Amino acid sequence: MRFLIPRFLRLHSFDGRMVVGFERMVSGFGRMVVGFERMVSGFGRMVVGFERMVSGFGRMVVGFERMVSGFGRMVVGFERMVSGFGRMVVGFERMVSGFGRMVVGFERMVSGFGRMVVGFERMVSGFGRMVVGFERMVLGFRTMVVGFGRMVVGFERMVLGFGRMAVVFGRMVVGFGEWVWGFEEWL
Repeated sequence: MRFLIPRFLRLHSFDGRMVVGFERMVSGFGRMVVGFERMVSGFGRMVVGFERMVSGFGRMVVGFERMVSGFGRMVVGFERMVSGFGRMVVGFERMVSGFGRMVVGFERMVSGFGRMVVGFERMVSGFGRMVVGFERMVLGFRTMVVGFGRMVVGFERMVLGFGRMAVVFGRMVVGFGEWVWGFEEWL
């Protein structure tokens, strides 16, 4: 069903969305917002900039978004979400709850649980990864100290899912808690 919500019409629906701008809903959970939207309950997204949602759970944000509840993402920069759980962040993101990622640098997420980080990231809760150096999941450096117990002290490449591929101090391809310290390959 397609319908158009006029400007500045407040919508209080069963999942508690409050829209204060201009919204067009196209199918299912897919929303396409072409104005200004504030969501206060449901999955708890609060958008204070400009958001366009196109399909499913995939969001594409072309402005400024702050999320305060639900899975607890709080974005203080510029985020573009393109599909599924895969995020592509081209600015500055801080996540404070949910899976508990807190990013204090510059992160680009491309697909699934796989991350490609091109700046500086510190993760404090959730699965408990804490990165205290410089990480680039294709090229960089990071130390992981908690969670499923991965600690990488060299040069690592992450490609997909929970599997890590390190190209200097070890190559890890599967598993939940490999510990790479020297030079080795996990197959």
